[in-house]
Amino acid sequence: MSLMMGLLTSLCALAQDDINLEKYRAQSVKKWEQAITRLEALDQSEKHPDHSILFIGSSSIRRWDEIAADMAPYHPIRRGFGGSRWSDVAIFADRLIKPHKFRALVCFVGNDITGAKNDKSPEEVVALFVCVWKKARAHQPDAPIFYLSLIHI
Repeated sequence: MSLMMGLLTSLCALAQDDINLEKYRAQSVKKWEQAITRLEALDQSEKHPDHSILFIGSSSIRRWDEIAADMAPYHPIRRGFGGSRWSDVAIFADRLIKPHKFRALVCFVGNDITGAKNDKSPEEVVALFVCVWKKARAHQPDAPIFYLSLIHI
């Protein structure tokens, strides 16, 4: 078994039960519905090849203005929104993912474990990521999924 498959197996074991997204839904919809609607409008107006790389997550994705140049020769689809958290991405995952065919999915959210009082536990972040991973797998079972993380030393 490869190291990555072992890591994924471990992550899924930590998140054995499906997380209940309903406890996050009202707050996420209130805060992000307009941003998601704007992204859905882009889905209607922009055309992307099926071999694109879909980027979803928080403001680091949204504000990555040079993504096309940085990712060349790959074609990126940028679908980041504000200061979103993993719970927000999980709530809107179907709306962010399903409109697209993609070669790979890249996820980045850095707002859940920052040292603030309202941080999520690492286990909760893993469960939310696994929720997004499962939705992406259901849509495109063979596309690689990349989780970007930052380490502050």
